[in-house]
Amino acid sequence: MNIVKERLISSDLICCPVCRGDLKLEETFMKCRVCGKSFGFKGEVPDFFVRWDPDKEGEARLFKEYFLSEMRIKQMVQNEGIKDSFDRKLFNPRESFLIRHRKVLSLGRFIFWGFLGASFLAGRWALFSFSVGITGFLMDFLFIRLILKSQYRLGIGQLFQFLQKNTLHEKDITDHLEGIQREDGEEVAEDRSSTINQILNGLDLDGKKVLFVGCGGEADRDVAGEYQKRGSQIYGLDISAVSLGQFMEIFGAPGCIAEALRLPFKSGSFDHASCTDIVEHVHDPFQFLKENWRILKPGGQMLLVTPNRSRARRSWEIFNPFVVIFSFLGTRIPCLLPDRDLIAWHSNFNFYHTSFSLAEMKALLLSAGFEVEKIEIRAYRGPFKRIRTWFQRIPILNTLNDSIFVVARKPLESSGRPWPSGAIRKITAKGKKLASFFISGFQMGNGLNEKLKLIYLFLRWKVLLYFPFLSGMVRRPSKIEIVFNGKVLRLEIPDDLSFSQVLFEIFVRRDYEVQFPGPPQIIFDVGAQFGLASAYYASLFPEAKIFAFEPASKNFEFLRRNTIELSNVKIFQVGLSSRREKRKLYIFDAGGKNSLLEENCSFETIDTIPLDEFVKAHKLDHIDLLKIDVEGSEGEIFEGCQFLKNIDRMVGELHFRFVNKDRIMGILEKEFLIRLVPSEPDCPTFFALKKTLLSSP
Repeated sequence: MNIVKERLISSDLICCPVCRGDLKLEETFMKCRVCGKSFGFKGEVPDFFVRWDPDKEGEARLFKEYFLSEMRIKQMVQNEGIKDSFDRKLFNPRESFLIRHRKVLSLGRFIFWGFLGASFLAGRWALFSFSVGITGFLMDFLFIRLILKSQYRLGIGQLFQFLQKNTLHEKDITDHLEGIQREDGEEVAEDRSSTINQILNGLDLDGKKVLFVGCGGEADRDVAGEYQKRGSQIYGLDISAVSLGQFMEIFGAPGCIAEALRLPFKSGSFDHASCTDIVEHVHDPFQFLKENWRILKPGGQMLLVTPNRSRARRSWEIFNPFVVIFSFLGTRIPCLLPDRDLIAWHSNFNFYHTSFSLAEMKALLLSAGFEVEKIEIRAYRGPFKRIRTWFQRIPILNTLNDSIFVVARKPLESSGRPWPSGAIRKITAKGKKLASFFISGFQMGNGLNEKLKLIYLFLRWKVLLYFPFLSGMVRRPSKIEIVFNGKVLRLEIPDDLSFSQVLFEIFVRRDYEVQFPGPPQIIFDVGAQFGLASAYYASLFPEAKIFAFEPASKNFEFLRRNTIELSNVKIFQVGLSSRREKRKLYIFDAGGKNSLLEENCSFETIDTIPLDEFVKAHKLDHIDLLKIDVEGSEGEIFEGCQFLKNIDRMVGELHFRFVNKDRIMGILEKEFLIRLVPSEPDCPTFFALKKTLLSSP
């Protein structure tokens, strides 16, 4: 056995990347003692690569805007209204219009500066000169944003091509390029080691175990060399066997092939993790940070370097003052920045590559459990590095530099004190939610008046949630008009705070977002309440027939009013249950809490019908999606239901305080693959996909 490979296998560091069980070494492979999964070797390099699917394994409500997956790409295509066949050549961002014509555009910007300068000297023409200069810069700024938006759409098209060709993961691309020179002279030749050296000088690395995630081989020897100079024991990890082989040969260090989202190392194994130029490549950045947190010892540190989303690009737009101002503000308020990067070019191929603002990266780190010791923007690579290094001394210009540098620490578990990051995480989360009220209000409101009304509706919900005694003083709008997926929805608002909450969860947070391989035909909305989920699906899938069920008379009236203009929605004032009968429905102030199971002094008598009987009466043989939120009655609906096997997908809530968890999960898992997403205590959101669909083409 190769001595380097033997050092890794005998180090008691490795484990199964899937279940983290111990591995047993066989003659030509390793096998997990717990889950039984086998892992082989590529030459002398252990191969632990197992793909991570954010759609099935990611935390759906946490940072899903950074996911790269089949569902996410299709959602981006839908959101942007892209109708092309995507039959395009490879898109190289370095050959964009802004870069190819940067000299001409920059000349125009200098002319605009000339007009601004002349405004101080031009006497009676001062106002005219100033107006021409400012107007020119503003038009240039809007033109830059228009071009960047076009590039964003091209990037989505490129990702969709990758998806169709099954080359979405960078490993699928690099596996076809093994043995080909993949260095990029313009990027790699930069002297990065000087910047890394400045960061590492303050860290104690002598004799420490360092995991180099995305070790990169020959292309990254300058970065890894800085650790070796300090006496660190370095271990490499990469998706490319060629890059990893180069790393092991250069440094005589052990390494393995693995997915950075499934690290094959035991928890608490390393003192330090080096993650330079890697998090922007992964398909689930939050999972990446959680995995690095897991493999670090308490008190262990991570160095992370990633592109700065507010950086000045190669097109020299830094000469436009509006670009500088918005980049500076966007460092803390990311919504002011253009759409994030999606594609990068690397010599002879392109691949997924994104970027983060300072605020976005800090939120990710804190949510993953890290304490952030240092986070700053520095000059790292790219042209004019020496000039841009001077930017670091000027607060506003510093935000235009190319990379974010982070030193983060895993807190000491024995410290006996709460993590400072906990309070910061809560503040950050509340700040993001407050910002989302304003952003979604301006995006969804149909006209200025409706935009302001929608923002007010969200803010009123939060205020009355904490200060209910103000309900008499904070008036409720009676109607709201929103635009969703190009369709105007006119909604009547009940005197019920849960309306605003459900509106936010469905239309803004997209809690019930489900992807389909083709347009769905039949959708059931069981527990339709005020009709918001029905309106959501009717807007997304105008060709689908939607059956909405709501037994409570007050809720049903709002369901009727809110879907009256939606011709593809059929409403039924009936509850689904295990048998046809009349039952008491207990009524609560919050209409979404009405229940057949939890007793209350107020109730009304309703009709119930089994699902099997309903679909038979309406001659339905298939349901594409069943959305369900029935406050605990899901157990009665599912138990003994023969039609479950004819449902493709389900989404909704499971109320474990009313139904036995093991029993309901046992029923569902016979036919479905289930994913639970924690939300309220004992009431997770669940997503169900029929198992037979997994093997379908």
